[in-house]
Amino acid sequence: MNRVLKGVLTIVIIGVIAMIILYPKIGWPWEQEPAAEQAGPAAFGAPRALQVSGVVVQPERLVDRITVTGEVVPNEFLELKSEISGKIEGLFFDEGKPVRKGQLLVKINVDDLLAQREKLSYTKQLRETLELRQRQLLEREAISQEEYDQALAELQTSAADIVVLDTEIAKSEIRAPFDGVMGIRQVSPGAYITSSTIIAPLYSIQPAKVEFAVPAKYSAQVSTGSTITFTTEGVRDTFAGRVYALEPRIDPATRTLRIRALCANRSRLLLPGQFTRVNLVLSEQDSAIMVPTEAVIPELGGTKVFVLRQKRAAAVPVQTGVRTDTHLEITSGLSIGDTVLTSGTLQLRQGMEVNVNL
Repeated sequence: MNRVLKGVLTIVIIGVIAMIILYPKIGWPWEQEPAAEQAGPAAFGAPRALQVSGVVVQPERLVDRITVTGEVVPNEFLELKSEISGKIEGLFFDEGKPVRKGQLLVKINVDDLLAQREKLSYTKQLRETLELRQRQLLEREAISQEEYDQALAELQTSAADIVVLDTEIAKSEIRAPFDGVMGIRQVSPGAYITSSTIIAPLYSIQPAKVEFAVPAKYSAQVSTGSTITFTTEGVRDTFAGRVYALEPRIDPATRTLRIRALCANRSRLLLPGQFTRVNLVLSEQDSAIMVPTEAVIPELGGTKVFVLRQKRAAAVPVQTGVRTDTHLEITSGLSIGDTVLTSGTLQLRQGMEVNVNL
């Protein structure tokens, strides 16, 4: 019994010491009951207004655009070739230098054709004399009409042969078909070339063309006259152009529509083959309704946003349109002046009381 009594006394003493230590901090239990009563209903988990952020809907200018990749192509391009075979007699252009339309670029040696023409010229003179005599004899009825016709036909044949030969001789001079810039030549003076030999490329790069493709779903929103802006690798400037042609079919392999635009290139900064990043304007609006993307809540069968109605949250179904990096266009469901709630969307419920920070 002594041991039991000692144990009980020990526990009592420890309890007393603990109460003496804790009393200044928590007081006696019966002294805390009035405080609980003064706390009122809030102490028992009464609902409070949810703190959220919001924006007031205002009309904004919206430019709907897409960004695609493309390539600079020349306004005109050809590989200079000769229509006849022969030895190059002269090259009259400098590589990388501009040339004018009609300028002589290449001369092919045609001494053999010139000799043939001289021979045909003598033959023609002889047949002209013969035709004159035959005509005089016909007038005196010394020969038949058939004999005169034979002489006339021979004269006309000689004249036609000279015309054909002159055409071939003219092909020995290759002239620029348009204003442009010569590329790197592939032949040297004195080389023998044929109709398949590439002499040099010729480029027209003013204006320049930009070729790109857009997904087929945008085909109805693009038309001639649409504006583009683009940048190229190695050049800091931003260039502007205008669409002038659309391919009249969708590429079945890529499901894209090929487009070309013209751009001024007086400084010759744009070179054929350059990679481009093109911004194409699809549409423009002066009074679009835009809301932050986080305010739009997807749900089964559509989308919704929460708006402020008499200090409470109200769910409103909306239709969306163009999406930008941070905002989404609302095409129906909202009006100018509505306050859209942009935070706490996961906690918001219909009719919930909210405090809005604008």
